[in-house]
Amino acid sequence: MIFGHTINGRWGPRREKLEDAADKMLRLFAAWAEIAPELSGFLLGPQQVPFAKLDRRGMLDLLQAGQRRAEDDGRPLPRSGYGLTAWNGRADPNSVAMHSQIGCDITDLSAANYIDLWFRPPARENEHLLTLPVFKPAVLTLAEIWNTTWCEAAHFERVDVIKPIPGRRSPSYLGGWITYIGPLFASLIKPPATGITQHPPGGGIL
Repeated sequence: MIFGHTINGRWGPRREKLEDAADKMLRLFAAWAEIAPELSGFLLGPQQVPFAKLDRRGMLDLLQAGQRRAEDDGRPLPRSGYGLTAWNGRADPNSVAMHSQIGCDITDLSAANYIDLWFRPPARENEHLLTLPVFKPAVLTLAEIWNTTWCEAAHFERVDVIKPIPGRRSPSYLGGWITYIGPLFASLIKPPATGITQHPPGGGIL
């Protein structure tokens, strides 16, 4: 499947109580639904549970089912956190998918936790969705609720002029559009003079 624009949120090792993680996920999907119709109506988990019918108990069950487990004997791996996927149930090119790993506190992973939104390539039917008025609040909502270290809205574009190296992944490039740096590192950043810089509440930089 080919994707176009993406919203990525990253943060380092951080254990999350199951209840806290469930509450944050409920807040995130509810807030995204207020931004654009295509960011509502998500179907969550392998069972594709409609968010509209999901309560706190249901979210707890989904996250519990998504707990990472050992490959050999299936035992739970609490330090590895929980995985959750979702999609908005819409036909292309208005399809949006979400992938996440949360609650991981393995210290040798600098971006142990993530939440990603994946959008289809630009087309006439979804040009209203791939806009700053949609992507900016979606990025800031993700950053605020999950206290991310870094968020970005970008466009994946493979550069065909570079020949792939045998035995290695072909190179791909991120075209930055919106970048958010959380309070932990924002004070260390000197924004580019030619960029548009904003300081949302909480101490981050956009």
